[in-house]
Amino acid sequence: MQTSQKTHLRKISRTEFDKLFPNRPRLEAYTGELVEWFANEANNTLGAIDHEQETGTWSYVVMKKNPEGVLQVSELNENMVSRPAAEAELFRKMEAAQTSKRRSESVADSIGLLAD
Repeated sequence: MQTSQKTHLRKISRTEFDKLFPNRPRLEAYTGELVEWFANEANNTLGAIDHEQETGTWSYVVMKKNPEGVLQVSELNENMVSRPAAEAELFRKMEAAQTSKRRSESVADSIGLLAD
């Protein structure tokens, strides 16, 4: 399923996400249970959306490979009011991550999460 024409982001299965990022259970300690997963064509930028049942809010996380090829959390945003808002911002952040040279280590370090 194509989700963005500009950068060819696509929806992926939980199984495919887990193959690319085996630390999903650890990540969910920070995000809550992820319910939808996305990747770019090269699988070097991943994203996921979470719905917090208790509060009814949505969140997203973006992971990007660093120069060594290790996936790290580069964006994490919580408490969004709607799924469309979370999805739109997730896609913008994933597109930006693909063209950005910014460091993701600070976010990954702050929550103690790096992919093996």
